[in-house]
Amino acid sequence: MILLMMIDSPEDRRKFCILYEEYRYLMHKVAMDILHDCYLAEDAVHNAFMRVAHNMGNVAEPDRRQTKSYLIVITRNASIDIFRKRKKQMQREITTDEIEEEKMPATYMKETDTENEILNILRNLPEKYKD
Repeated sequence: MILLMMIDSPEDRRKFCILYEEYRYLMHKVAMDILHDCYLAEDAVHNAFMRVAHNMGNVAEPDRRQTKSYLIVITRNASIDIFRKRKKQMQREITTDEIEEEKMPATYMKETDTENEILNILRNLPEKYKD
């Protein structure tokens, strides 16, 4: 596991392995409750474990309630970060239906010069390349 290479001491590596085996399914469930997408939830759990590996000094023993709460909070925050990034990306996506000005929603009328240039380029593409 690549994440183990981020951890220096053998004791912390042992602790990290125990945390991973014991809490990964719980963390995945927490991420699924927020993201509703299995692949994004896996990304959130991975990001959470990266944060754990980076901050192993803040992690108590694996069997403590404090550790479980810490992992849940980290996973929740990682999931919310992914949710926000995804939401921002979805707002900026341009589909072929929105290229035609007649069908363009009012929310996209406030475009920047770059977005106008992109739309003009897409409008001028041959039909087979527009998709």
